[in-house]
Amino acid sequence: MYHKFTKHKPNMLPHFLLVTYPLQGHINPTIQLAKRIADTSAAHVTFVTTATALRRINYNHHHPFLTHAAILDGYDENDANTASDTPAQKMIRFDLAASKSLLELVNSLSDQGRPVTCIIYTLLLSWAADVACQLGIPSAVFWLQPAAVFSFKTIDISKPKVLVNTFNALESDVMKSMDGVVELIGVGPMVPADKTVGADLFDGDVKDYKKWLDAKPPRSVVYVSFGTLALLQKRQLEEITKGLMESGRPFLWVLRKAQREAEKDVVIETEVIEGGEDERGMVVDWCCQMEVLSHPSIGCFMTHCGWNSTVESLFSGVPTVGVPQWSDQPTNAKMVEDVWGSGVRGRVSGEAVVEAEELIRCLDAVMGEEGEGVRRKAEEWREKGLEAVREGGLSHRSLGRFVDEVLGHESEGQ
Repeated sequence: MYHKFTKHKPNMLPHFLLVTYPLQGHINPTIQLAKRIADTSAAHVTFVTTATALRRINYNHHHPFLTHAAILDGYDENDANTASDTPAQKMIRFDLAASKSLLELVNSLSDQGRPVTCIIYTLLLSWAADVACQLGIPSAVFWLQPAAVFSFKTIDISKPKVLVNTFNALESDVMKSMDGVVELIGVGPMVPADKTVGADLFDGDVKDYKKWLDAKPPRSVVYVSFGTLALLQKRQLEEITKGLMESGRPFLWVLRKAQREAEKDVVIETEVIEGGEDERGMVVDWCCQMEVLSHPSIGCFMTHCGWNSTVESLFSGVPTVGVPQWSDQPTNAKMVEDVWGSGVRGRVSGEAVVEAEELIRCLDAVMGEEGEGVRRKAEEWREKGLEAVREGGLSHRSLGRFVDEVLGHESEGQ
């Protein structure tokens, strides 16, 4: 939430500190928000996550006003005593260690002559607001899911401000419905203007999937990825494999190492699809998703409908086949099909899987002749997303107004 504060001193360099949980789906949009604040304001920005995550991140960009700093997560990588901690115990340990570490970091930055002007934090890090309040620093939350699923138990301040990775054209009704209770500020979509820019916790695949995509006809390839957290059950993997093979369409499938190891017999079967006469399919451990989605050969995205993947597909104008797993994903998949019209959702069978026949139906619905309307909608949303974030667009202006308010003055011309 957003706390009251005194006006920014004009002789002090503004300094935004963005702190996020060490998950790929949290890191990517937060890095993009940090970069946009640095790009659109005369301010220094520090991106903060755990030391363990920072050591693993593969950065492929540099910015003169964007730096990185680490906080502790409460775990020594060599400490066997913490190996048996339950998820709840891990979260408690993390909260205690990370909040203390953040407090020390902010104080250290102040001692270095780089006092923090505002703390922006993401999901699972509500204690960051307590640290900010303790230090008398303004704070705001950056909501990484759609505005449609934003929720809270209590409001302890008057009309708090929440930055949301969405844009008004996409969720205008939701944004309006919350007015008077909480101010949802659409600053998205938080995807890189340069499709190769990002920060990955995973190493890229050694296979040359870009060369493989280059050899495919326009809008012919099915891109398949289910994010970094979900592990699909064996039966679902089998149905996806069968559906992709029987569809007759070329596909690029991101199948993480953890998933391969969990269902080794299924993985062996999927690897047989490579190296055939037509090399119809390619299976990789990891790839740059925005780079793939922006490739002209991609005609469809089979996805778990995590919010980042949903936003990235919309921003790329790629229609989707949704196979949601948990959290906000079923809601996202429903909105894609019923509200935005840019994709379809696979219907589950009595065994709680989307079967091969249904997947083939979905692929035909977005890539076949009957999918012309879906493809047109996907392209329309791409244009609206681009309009929102370009200079002068609504999301661009909204972020600028937020920054100006933090600095204690209003935007020129507002």
